[in-house]
Amino acid sequence: MSIDLTQAWNALVAKGTMKNLFEDDSGRAIEAGVRMGALGPESYAIAVDTGVEICGPAELTRFASGMEMLFNPVGKLKPHTRPPKAGRQPDLKTEAAACPFGCQDADNPLSIRNRPSLAEVACPGLRWRAYPNVAPWEARGLLVWLPCQPDLDGGELPHLPQALEQSHLEDFLTVARSAEGMATFFNSLHGGASANHLHFQSVYCDRLLAAESADRAVRGSYTFLCNYPASGLVFPRDVPAQALWNPIEKIQSARYPLNLIGLSSGVYLFVRHPEHEILEEFPGRAFGAINLAGLFITSDAEERKRVTEQAIALAYGRLTIDRESLADLIGA
Repeated sequence: MSIDLTQAWNALVAKGTMKNLFEDDSGRAIEAGVRMGALGPESYAIAVDTGVEICGPAELTRFASGMEMLFNPVGKLKPHTRPPKAGRQPDLKTEAAACPFGCQDADNPLSIRNRPSLAEVACPGLRWRAYPNVAPWEARGLLVWLPCQPDLDGGELPHLPQALEQSHLEDFLTVARSAEGMATFFNSLHGGASANHLHFQSVYCDRLLAAESADRAVRGSYTFLCNYPASGLVFPRDVPAQALWNPIEKIQSARYPLNLIGLSSGVYLFVRHPEHEILEEFPGRAFGAINLAGLFITSDAEERKRVTEQAIALAYGRLTIDRESLADLIGA
């Protein structure tokens, strides 16, 4: 089974519905989103009163190591709450009423229930529906996958916690193998997840990321990333769910955050350092699976100037536990 999500995304962008209205920190009314440009979907932001463009286009920089930095200035315009401190953050609220997706509140204008569905997939465990991300940093496609119950009145979205069970992992692998031209990933709580509501994400990806070209080291039945800033495990793209569940169950039981990403070359699993959720050198954001796989994302022009290949490597090394600790944790 395969799904062409790019075509569905482009059709949605062409309708002109991928936009939001908000006020920046100065009170200026802004319209920002994704539109069709000469080369396809592109991020944009304009002043509502004049229609004038207020920031430049997104730009991708590739370093010698294969690491990349995506600069998308649109994200800088939107007011957001910065993490209060570096280190481990407070637990996200579990109640459905506090869910950032507005999963039970269709009256909320930002509720995910008010967004069009781009695809629906019946997986071994649950049925999953893909919705457009409300503020995509990748103009060519960024989707949120949520379990759905279409047989119920209104097509409710059950509010399940953001933690993997074995059946969820089987579903993740099904989605990752079905979404053509996409990287599909899962960020755990304290590992980059912004909502305590079970979800995966898929993002347009037309190239190999740095982790895919990294060296490998086999230890027992596991393959480790080697000579790569973030320590992690690599599995074949067709890995059986049980073989992947074995280490994940140990990781979650030990209460370590994790990131999982399905790429064209395989499935990559990163285990996070629990006390380094937010780094002092990058206090304004959390990092997730797509970052550890090799893509640093920023909307800050000043940060873009000072971020180096070495700074990214040091950050990713701090975010993940070292290889020996990882080997001990999974019994390699």
